[in-house]
Parts: sequence; C-alpha cells; structure tokens
Amino acid sequence: MKIDMTALYEMVIRNMVITRESLKFKGYTDEEINYLLQTQKLIAVNNQYQFNDVEGLYKYGESFIIHFNSLKAKACFKKCRQLNPTHRSALLQRFFQLFSANQIQEALSCFDIILTIEPEKYYEENNLYTYLISLLEDVPEKYIAMVNVTELSQIKGTSSEEKNLENEIKRTISENKLTFAMSLLNDLLAKYPTYTISRGVLKLLLSKAIDNDELIKATIFKMINKECYYELIQYLENIKKRRKLDTQEYYIFYLSKVLIDLINSKVIPTITAFHPRNISEALRGNNFEEAIIQNKLFLRKNNRDKKEDPIMILLKRICKMINQLKLEESALEVDKEELNADEPMDLLDNSSDVGEITEIPSNDSRDLNDILFFMKERNLSLEDLIINYNLNFEEIQILKLLMAKDCYSLGFEALGDKYLKEVSEQPGITERVSALLVEIQKNKKTIIYGISRKRKTEQ
Repeated sequence: MKIDMTALYEMVIRNMVITRESLKFKGYTDEEINYLLQTQKLIAVNNQYQFNDVEGLYKYGESFIIHFNSLKAKACFKKCRQLNPTHRSALLQRFFQLFSANQIQEALSCFDIILTIEPEKYYEENNLYTYLISLLEDVPEKYIAMVNVTELSQIKGTSSEEKNLENEIKRTISENKLTFAMSLLNDLLAKYPTYTISRGVLKLLLSKAIDNDELIKATIFKMINKECYYELIQYLENIKKRRKLDTQEYYIFYLSKVLIDLINSKVIPTITAFHPRNISEALRGNNFEEAIIQNKLFLRKNNRDKKEDPIMILLKRICKMINQLKLEESALEVDKEELNADEPMDLLDNSSDVGEITEIPSNDSRDLNDILFFMKERNLSLEDLIINYNLNFEEIQILKLLMAKDCYSLGFEALGDKYLKEVSEQPGITERVSALLVEIQKNKKTIIYGISRKRKTEQ
C-alpha cells in the first residue's frame, strides 16, 4: 500500500502526540493506520503511537536539500538523531553542518561517534574521511595514527563505471593530487547527479584540504624568500608526519638540505650526472645547472611562471653559491701564490682573513641585530656563532630572544616559545636580558610578519 507520509513526518518534527484520532484528523484512513502499525512504522504504546520510521524521515529531510530548503532539512535530521542517536547518515549531516561552519572541534566530536557505527561495514569510507581530516592543521594526532594510506591507494576496480570513478578519486587523494581529485569528483557529480551525503562530505573535506594545501605552499614560499632553510626543513618534516610530500615539496626539502650543507661545509658537491634526462636525475647527480634547464622545460610545457617557482629559486641560489665558492677558492689560491712570491715571511701570519666576505664587530661595538642578520644570511646555527665569534653569556641570551621575536613574526610560535623558555630558565640573567624577555613575552601575540598591530595603527 502506498501512503503519503508527509503529514505524519510533519507531526513528528513538530513533536505532536500521535493517536488514531490525530492521524484521522490529518486525513489518514483506518486501513492506512493499520498498515502503518503492521509494517512497524508506528508502534502502539498504551493509547498512543510511537514513530518508528527514522529512515523514511531522513529521506524526507534529504528531499529538502534538493529543493534548497536547508532549515527544513536540518529540522528533519535533528529529529532523526533524537529518535536514533546512532543514525549514521543523520550524524554525517550534522558533521557536514558543523564543519561547514568551521566549528571543527564540535565536528570532530560528531565524527568520533560516526567512526564507532559498524566500523567494518563503513571502514573504507571512514578511512578516506579520516585521511582528509588528518591533512588539516591543528587536528588531534590520533587521526594521523588511524589512517591507512596504503589501503586507500590499493582500492581495486569494479565492473561499475560509477564505482571505478569513485575508486580513482580515492587513489588520487592518497597520492595527494587533491586538485585533480576535485576535478574527478566534479565530473562524477555531473555524470551521476543523485544526491548522497557521502559525496557531499567528501567534497567538503577535499575542499578544506585543498585550501590547507594552498596555505602550506604559501608558507613554504614565504620561508624560501626569507631564506629560512632550517625552519623550512622542520616544517616539511611535520608535513611528512601527516602525508607523503608531493614532488615539488620533496625537491624543496632536498634542495634546502643542499643549501644548508653548502653554507656549513663550503664543499662543492661532485657532479656525477653529465647528461640527465630529467630534473630528478640531475639532482641525484648534483648537476644543478642541468636541473635548471630541465625545470625550465617543465615550466614552459605547463605554462608556469619560472619567477614564482620555488624549485627554480632554490636551484639558482645553489648555482650562485657554488660559483661564489669557486671564485673564493680561485682568489684564495692566487693570493697565497702572490704572498709566497712577493711578501716577507712575517706577513703570512696576518693572512687569516683572506676570503672573508663579512666580518662581525667584536666586544662592545657589536650590534646583535646585525649578527642575527649575518646568521640568517649565511644560514649559520647559534652554536656556530658562539664558537666562531666568542659570544658572551648576555649576548647569547639576547640573540636567542631576537631569534624568538623573528620566529613569532614568521608564525612559528612553538619555536619562539622554545627560545623564550630557554632564556627564562637560565639563572643569573642580566637586567637587559630580563627587560627584553618581558617585552617579547608581552608583545608576541601582536607580532604579524614583524610588524606589531599597534605600530600598524599609528601609521
């Protein structure tokens, strides 16, 4: 028997008492009421009826989404959750609403309940959602531990074209090709337009992951521009805990390590690849000039701007540094030859400064901001400065505070806090150090890219 359930669903949403009389008043016949009792969509309790068709009510709510009546849909889903707190689709709708509103913690609490509902049956879908959540910043570490990326990438094909397209989207996501995955998902939704909450949730989470990925790329580019290679490597190490690095990130990670090694060791790597076929071979063989050529070809083929390409920026810096080191070595050899040929022997003791490009002032004339600039320019560590430039106790603590301030300006609050803690726990700090420590602790939250909000307002 086909029965129009609309009036009954409206009674349930409005929390009306359901009796035979109230149902008849809404237009239901005795035959229809008896059928609803026989099919257990209604259950008799004393002189009233208890509603027992949560799935039907949920479908009723979905119909309002299709007709863009979100308020009515939310009312239906809310009632579904009241009647059945473990109704997975209704909970997914709630998760979707909370996540869309950026109420992330509330959304994750809802998601935790979803994960407990028939986990074996919904494992593949739950694993996909968990992976996308784990890509986001500031989510609990437990979601990273839950993910099985291998199973995402090994989903097998089926005879259904629609299912094959869904599986291709999942595999693409596992490879961190998020933009391409979104393109495939849009194709799927266009070809099979029937609404499902799972695809709605997938599109939402994928969109958030893409936004986060763009933020990551912007942060990486900012650190490259500021030549913060140590911080960049640490940042990429943290990303590696959540997912695989994509090709560009991997090259940035590798080239940053090359730059740091060049800065610290001053040793030019030996070229082992003389005719590389691609950038990967060129990098493995330390042929950075050829890597530039291969990268230019790639950028031209994909219509990308080489001026804004982080790989090109890093490669050019490496080649420039290698050329500088070669010139310095040549100049040093020439100077030594000239000294040996023309100068008296007692002048050789004063030749230790040959090849130095920048010299840090000593004792009271030192400007610690200049030292910090020198440190960042040469990518030296604090230990290098302490050893090579004989910094005293007060200078070390002030330099750490300046480094903390610099970290806050770049958005690395945890690293800034680490330096502040190290200084604050040092016994016997001077008044000058103590005053600077208090100032930075007080203003650290207002520093944005090195400019305080207060100063910005005055301008």
